[in-house]
Amino acid sequence: MVGTHLPRWLGVGVISRTVDLGGKARGLDRLRERGFAVPPYVVVPPGGGVAAPGPGPWAVRSSALDEDGAERSHAGQYLTRLGVPEADLAAAVAEVSASGDPPLAAIVQTMVRAELAGVVFTADPRSGDVDVVVVEWVEGLGEDLVSGRASPHRPERTSA
Repeated sequence: MVGTHLPRWLGVGVISRTVDLGGKARGLDRLRERGFAVPPYVVVPPGGGVAAPGPGPWAVRSSALDEDGAERSHAGQYLTRLGVPEADLAAAVAEVSASGDPPLAAIVQTMVRAELAGVVFTADPRSGDVDVVVVEWVEGLGEDLVSGRASPHRPERTSA
């Protein structure tokens, strides 16, 4: 599974739209197909390899079959490597893939330096109340938020 505009500079082992490579990969595909500006990416199946497309930096993220779905999010539970240079890309892909059991697909994506990053919960993660939308955000990259290293800003709104 890859975005409809697969970057030609990424050399990948096996890529298939018929194989489910996880929730995060599905989400990126849906966003791209709906016309959103998604930084170039490729999904590397477990055990696959990727040729370094250039100096980077790259973001290497997990994509598990049960991740980012309707039942659970798994935010922050699997390894992410950010700011990966060309020389370290293959090792980062292997590390991210090995952070799950069974091994996960890995997304290699152009690194974007964010001013703000956040997570939106469509139900209150503390109470389960589906009438409350919780938005948590931090300045900079979202890794500090989902790993728990940063205390987020958390405005709440009642959904209508």
